[in-house]
Amino acid sequence: MNWIGDRLNAGIPRMAGVLGGVVVTGIVLVLVAIASVNVVDTMVIERAAAQDRLDAFLRAATAMSRIIGNTGDDIRDAQALNKAFVDIMALRPGLRRLSIYDVTSDVGSLITSTDPGQAPATLSEQERTSVRAGQAVTRFDEAPEDRGWIITAPVVVKGQVMGALRGKFSIAKYDRLIEQQRVFGKVLAVAMVALTSLVFLLLLRVQVHRPVALLLQAMRRTEGGDLAGQAPLGGSSDIREVVSQYNRMVDRIREAAAVKEHLLQEIHGFNDTLQRKISETTEELRRTHLMLGEARAQAERAEKLAALGELSAVVAHELGNPLNAIFGNLQMLEDDATIEDRDRHLSVVRAEVKRMIEIIHHILESTRVRIERSPVDLNAVIRDVLAVNAPGLPHRSIKLLTDLSQGLAPVAADTQTLHGVIFNLSANAIQAMPEGGELAICTRFIRNEESDGTLVVAGTHELDDGAIRLIVRDTGHGIPPEYIHRMFEPFFTTRQAQRGTGLGLAICHRAVSSAGGRLAVQSVVGQGTTFTIDFPLWRGRRLGEVSDGE
Repeated sequence: MNWIGDRLNAGIPRMAGVLGGVVVTGIVLVLVAIASVNVVDTMVIERAAAQDRLDAFLRAATAMSRIIGNTGDDIRDAQALNKAFVDIMALRPGLRRLSIYDVTSDVGSLITSTDPGQAPATLSEQERTSVRAGQAVTRFDEAPEDRGWIITAPVVVKGQVMGALRGKFSIAKYDRLIEQQRVFGKVLAVAMVALTSLVFLLLLRVQVHRPVALLLQAMRRTEGGDLAGQAPLGGSSDIREVVSQYNRMVDRIREAAAVKEHLLQEIHGFNDTLQRKISETTEELRRTHLMLGEARAQAERAEKLAALGELSAVVAHELGNPLNAIFGNLQMLEDDATIEDRDRHLSVVRAEVKRMIEIIHHILESTRVRIERSPVDLNAVIRDVLAVNAPGLPHRSIKLLTDLSQGLAPVAADTQTLHGVIFNLSANAIQAMPEGGELAICTRFIRNEESDGTLVVAGTHELDDGAIRLIVRDTGHGIPPEYIHRMFEPFFTTRQAQRGTGLGLAICHRAVSSAGGRLAVQSVVGQGTTFTIDFPLWRGRRLGEVSDGE
């Protein structure tokens, strides 16, 4: 559609240019024809005028010959000659400066003239020669004030050339006639040009402009979405062919639009069905993921409780016997009065207490966490944890904000332990916002920066050369100041109703301390809590290096 419009819009100036060229060519041809006619007319008129003037002058010379013959053949009778000049000029108004020359002498001197001041004193050699031979001499005078023919004719008396009649025959009358012809030619040229232009403009409007304007109107309607109408046929054969092609194209577009509309309806129906299926599947996956998350959390809690129960059983078994022995000796100590018996019972109590201390040290040694530090990508661990926790956040009305700096150096830590730290901190933050809020997790490189809030783990000298800072912030209910240090103790919890074990933050404390990191807490009741952890950079330690956690 646009292509046809562009072609038409481009074609109209070309057609107008062609017609304009034709008009200009016609005008030029008309002007050339008129100019040629004027030139021919001028040449004909001037030639006719020259011949007519020559004949008239010869007749005047003949008349002078008769007059001289009647006066006794005296060519020097100036009075008679001047009277004859008056009569001849009265009969020939076009004659100017009539002069009589004596050609019987060698110089051809002037006898008399109607204009002695302008007439030459003698004839030229050519004039004398031609007149003596009985021939007239003509020469055209281009004087701007009075153009005319200067004619010198022989005066023959009794068969003998006695003198020469010289005069100027003005062609002013013929100049006026030529000028009238030129004015007429100009008027005719203007009329022909105007008529030709009018005819061409009329043809251009009827054959080109109007049909193209109607076609453009139809194209604009079609561009606006109206495919029902067609452009009317009209104009030249080329224009009609273009209109016919356009109408056929509109018919094909109308058919294609109908097919497209039908296909779009089918696609919309299929899309609605697909969207409904996707929504149902997404909701089912979300519920399944929530269930899996809850099941995983419960499994971890159950595993921790089972380990705690096993540890409690071992402690009860190992410490039960020494406690029983101590209790029995204490009872006997009350009954025995002698110093020897009391010393013996106290020795037993002392020995059992020492045994209990050794048992406790043994249990602690057997349960000590041995962390193997290696280069760990902190951002990658965070993404793994968020892959588990993030899908359920929109259901809890919690907005997740992450700002993980790119290109961070690896930290010196244990991957599983670091995973547990981030998981426990994010889980605590989520549980601290039962009505929704914001959970922000950020990482960045620091050097010699203090941590905001209460310092819980001071860190080691490894942090002096730079560290990677992890910030976990929530907008939950916050932690009271008196609980800041106690919340890192094992089994201390403020969420008994949610079955909290009190081990999550204790594990975080142990993991950060074992990694040589720094831990700080900043919390405001009713506004939220921020955990700031600085991890040391990995500096090419041996892969077998381990760190004991308490």
